[in-house]
Amino acid sequence: MRPHRFLACAVALLALAPAGWAVQPLLSGFLAFDYLGPRSGVGQGNFQNLQGGLKATGEFMSRVQFAFELRLAAESVFADQAWASYTFSDLLTVKAGLGLVPFGQSNRASLPFETLYVLRPLNLEETYPFRWRDIGLTGEGRWGFLSYAAYLGNGLAEDEGPLGRQQFRDNNRSLAGGGRLGLHTGDSVEWGASHYRGTYDDEGRRHLTLSGADVRWITQSWSFLAEYTKATRENPVPFEDGTSEGYFVLLLFSLGRLQPVGTYQSSKTEDHFHVAGAQGGGEAAAFFRDRTRWTAGLRLIIGAGLFLKGEYAVDKDRDLGREERSFRLQVALSF
Repeated sequence: MRPHRFLACAVALLALAPAGWAVQPLLSGFLAFDYLGPRSGVGQGNFQNLQGGLKATGEFMSRVQFAFELRLAAESVFADQAWASYTFSDLLTVKAGLGLVPFGQSNRASLPFETLYVLRPLNLEETYPFRWRDIGLTGEGRWGFLSYAAYLGNGLAEDEGPLGRQQFRDNNRSLAGGGRLGLHTGDSVEWGASHYRGTYDDEGRRHLTLSGADVRWITQSWSFLAEYTKATRENPVPFEDGTSEGYFVLLLFSLGRLQPVGTYQSSKTEDHFHVAGAQGGGEAAAFFRDRTRWTAGLRLIIGAGLFLKGEYAVDKDRDLGREERSFRLQVALSF
């Protein structure tokens, strides 16, 4: 179902709801933009990546929740989420519509006011799309120290780059599925494992498989995050399967409103089939590269919901022996 049709159905249901159903809507939103300095001292800095969003959430009958979110990015406005859910108990909530796919830790909190970094980590860039969403069904819950989520939807489609393309109408009429299992050891530590599998070519013959592992450890003084991801793209004979594999680690210290943060990131992509079929050098390079990145930066909490982040990055291409340095600022406001 397309997002606007789902929204129309949700609005109609709310309009027909009996007066005894207490609907409690809540509006929230965000605005953000980046400033990218000269790369390795060459060129001029510029402002970019202006984005924003407006989200409405609510519930009625205490068990039914709904959300609709509009997002502005790349000079276009589109539906970012549009779903309704029913909570049976803490053990199970079922969600239907357009929503975030339960894969990894980072996909659950990827907007500028939610992240601790500015640049998206390399391994995430080459594994799954930014803010990966899909139209389908999701079931999630928690039992003691275990949390779990499973989803069924259209899945990702084959694209020109290493990432699968988000789609809201299935390209091959074959459903995809996956989920995440979390282990909570205490109030501050969570371990997670994720998996996804679906056909991604138009004929529905070749599979894309994603796997991941993550850990989050948060205290009052510091935070540690790490995430490993691997994508395996099934290719036709005689080509070997293509892979994208990598990880990132992040460490943040909390000094009141000022939070120093650093990361190390590594990612390697090899896919000879898609290199052979690429139309240009840029596309071919996207399917065969080995990169690392160091970042060091600061996150300043200016006020309630207002953040300023600065990040100095050193990117290395191990195949080409090339190094690039850059500095980026990001301002993010949530309300």
